[in-house]
Amino acid sequence: MNNKDDMSIDKGDLIDVFSDMIAEKKNSNKEKIDFVIEETKDTVSKTPAHLNVSENQIEQKSTNIEKIDFQKEQNITELIILVNEISNVLKSELKNFVNEKLIDNMLLRSLEKMALQSFLFKNSNWDAEGNLRTDGTIDVERVIKNFSGYKNELERIEKEIEDSLFMLMSFRLKAIKAVFEKDKYENFLAAFINKKDVIEHGYKKPIINFFNEKIFNKVIKGDE
Repeated sequence: MNNKDDMSIDKGDLIDVFSDMIAEKKNSNKEKIDFVIEETKDTVSKTPAHLNVSENQIEQKSTNIEKIDFQKEQNITELIILVNEISNVLKSELKNFVNEKLIDNMLLRSLEKMALQSFLFKNSNWDAEGNLRTDGTIDVERVIKNFSGYKNELERIEKEIEDSLFMLMSFRLKAIKAVFEKDKYENFLAAFINKKDVIEHGYKKPIINFFNEKIFNKVIKGDE
C-alpha cells in the first residue's frame, strides 16, 4: 500500500468477504444488506461505524502513543500474535450466532483481500509449508520474511502495518455488522471488546496502545 487512499473496499470486495454469511442468515433484510455494502464502497478510513458501545471501551486517549521500534522483528511478531489472538476471540464470540465454517471463510477471505494490497502482508494467508491458513490467522514467518527487504524503511513499515491491519479489522467488523440486527451487533461487539481487553494484559503496553489507538478504535469510531 502506497497510501491510505489505496485501501479502498468496494461493493465486490464486501460481497466476496461475507456473501456466505449473508446467504446463511434466515429471513435476511435485503435492503439492510445493500445499505451496509453501499456504506462501505468508499475508502474504509472515511466510513465511521455508528455504535452505542460504551465510551470507556473505545475511548481514544489524547496522550502520545509510546513509539514502537518496528525495525525489531520481535515487535512485529508480538503485534501479529496479538492480532491473531484477537481474531480467535472474535471467532469464539461469533460461534454463538454463526456456523463456524462460515466464520472461518469470512476470516480467511478478509485476510486474502488485505494481503493482496500489502507488500508486508503479501501471501501471509499461507504457511511455510504452502498450506492455506483456513482460520484466517496471519502467518508470522511470512510477514517477517517480507519485512526483511524493508527493515531500513521504518516510517514505511509502520504505515503499512497500520493501514493493513486497519483494513483487515474493517473488513471483519463490517461483515459481522451486515448480518446482525443493530441491537444484536452492539451486544456482540461489547462482549467481544471485553474479552479482547482481557487477553491484551499478556502483551507489552506499547503494542496494545498501537493496536487500539492506531487501528481498532479508528475502525469502531471512524477516523476523526
